Amino acid sequence: LAATAAERAATAGPASPAPRIASTLLQQSRSASQSSSVPQTQRGVTAPSAMSAMQGKPLRMYMVSPDLLVDPYRPNRAWPSLRSLATRRGWKRLWRVVTRPMHELHALSMCTKMIKSGANGKSQAFTKEGFLDTAKEVYAEVNELIARGDHAKLRHLCSGSAASHVKREDKARSQGGWDRVEWKLLEHVQTPRVLQARLCSPAGDPAVSWAQFTVQFKTRETFAAYDKRGNLVAGDPEEVLVVEDAWVLEHGVGESNSKKNARWRLAARLHFPDGDGYGAGTSVVAGEEGVDADYITSPK
Repeated sequence: LAATAAERAATAGPASPAPRIASTLLQQSRSASQSSSVPQTQRGVTAPSAMSAMQGKPLRMYMVSPDLLVDPYRPNRAWPSLRSLATRRGWKRLWRVVTRPMHELHALSMCTKMIKSGANGKSQAFTKEGFLDTAKEVYAEVNELIARGDHAKLRHLCSGSAASHVKREDKARSQGGWDRVEWKLLEHVQTPRVLQARLCSPAGDPAVSWAQFTVQFKTRETFAAYDKRGNLVAGDPEEVLVVEDAWVLEHGVGESNSKKNARWRLAARLHFPDGDGYGAGTSVVAGEEGVDADYITSPK
């Protein structure tokens, strides 16, 4: 059509603007035909290169966390009485007490053999001193992210169940009028202490297993919560709190997941009954009794 219009315009005489219009139509038709002949690979409609590279290869999946505690720590596990040994339950309890050191040694040996990284994926062989330093870093980083409400980064430092629990706590604080939380770790009163070490294989496969260490922290912290207007609603930024927590940290140690889970994560924060010890959710203010524990433990 453009060519026919150009021919007709040529016979119309020089005073007519038709030649310019016809030549413009002809150029547009040529450019359209050239663009339609461009290969599809240059128009962004081909399959992604990553998917092409995966063709013929099996899809590999792995668990980030088992989302369970194989043996939750319970303080003051006393030996069973002689009378209880007359029952099956008493013998089971005796077996757990006797085999406890063997579980500890097995977990430590697997960590020494399989774990080659520390905090934030740094290359570091497993040692007791190195683990305690890593536990301090995880404790501080997780608490700071909880105070800021940064759930996106918390997913990389917590198991699925622990992250969900933190999110529910954050939602409850928001509904209670909390808008901003200031938390600061001043110092560790004492070196973190490992209360228990266990191995967890939820599928019964040693190649897919985790080490779970229950660690006790005793720290000096400050905490304050503010509403949207900036009013203090909980805590006191000038008051120093002595807090004791018990956290379960986990790390992949199986042949299939030790490298893919190459960092320590928070698996759970334990709550101990009154008189049995302190854990996350049970904090103590030095030299003060009858303190409302709700606002003290809310950042945890």
